[in-house]
Amino acid sequence: MFWAAVGCGLMASLIVVSGPEGLSGLSQLNYGIAVAIMLPTIALTGLMSLRWQMILRRLVAQPIVGWRRCHRYVATSMLIGCVLPRELADIGGRTLCLNQLEGIPIKAAVSSTVIDRLFDIGILLVLLPVVSLYWFFDFEWHVTFAVALFAVIALLAALQWFFDDLLRIGEAIVRPVVTRFASLRKFSLQSNQALDGIDSVLATRLYLISLAKLVALMLRTIMIAWAFGLEISPVVLVLATPFGQLGNSITLTPGAIGVSEAGWFVILKMAGITSPDALAFVVGQRILVTLAGVALVPIAIFLDGWSWHGSTK
Repeated sequence: MFWAAVGCGLMASLIVVSGPEGLSGLSQLNYGIAVAIMLPTIALTGLMSLRWQMILRRLVAQPIVGWRRCHRYVATSMLIGCVLPRELADIGGRTLCLNQLEGIPIKAAVSSTVIDRLFDIGILLVLLPVVSLYWFFDFEWHVTFAVALFAVIALLAALQWFFDDLLRIGEAIVRPVVTRFASLRKFSLQSNQALDGIDSVLATRLYLISLAKLVALMLRTIMIAWAFGLEISPVVLVLATPFGQLGNSITLTPGAIGVSEAGWFVILKMAGITSPDALAFVVGQRILVTLAGVALVPIAIFLDGWSWHGSTK
């Protein structure tokens, strides 16, 4: 309840700072584009499910959990993430589904979801310094895009040629943090053992899927601005997306409410967007993403079948 109050308080503060006229922009909703937002949402969750399933196939010999069943669990955990902290709902929800409904050992279930999330975090760690060139050092957007492309290609090459070295570097960074907390030591050992099953070929494929997922997320963000007729450059939205994802990842408020909106609001103001338009975007994004998440669950259930019992489809 405390974190929910904090999130709602942040949302209320944004409305007070911006003025209620920003909410009037929500009335300009283009329903056709709003419905079309389901397409990148399905693509995003579909790619996420494919990536997760590929990790599961490497960690667990039997039973094989099919893509449609993984998609159902991803959609369900994302919906739960609207009322709980997103990372907790995502990792906890999918882990419980695998363990309780599919009979996957808890060690493998936890490892699969954590490794899955590590690829998103890894891409964020690469892109955040790059997009910071645009936001904080006055680099032109096309120069920032070129640096981002170079960074993405460099990481792709590193995964193919220096994968073991990257694992050692990652372990060296994480170990000092983990060893400070006795409760994390056992989990760290389990995760390291799970990573032994991930080779450079699989890591490269997972990385490419993660990039495609990020592109789908950026497209959805652009479509949200279009849906409300907001004059926000697609370039600004693309370069702001890594910071928006960071806000979603580090918060304890339910569904990242308030924290995500505050992060997006600040970055849009830095781009010169007016307060009413920035407010309309962050509130509109909250509404449309939540509705898309609600609509996605019955679609995922329909694709997979109505039973919640374990399946190998």
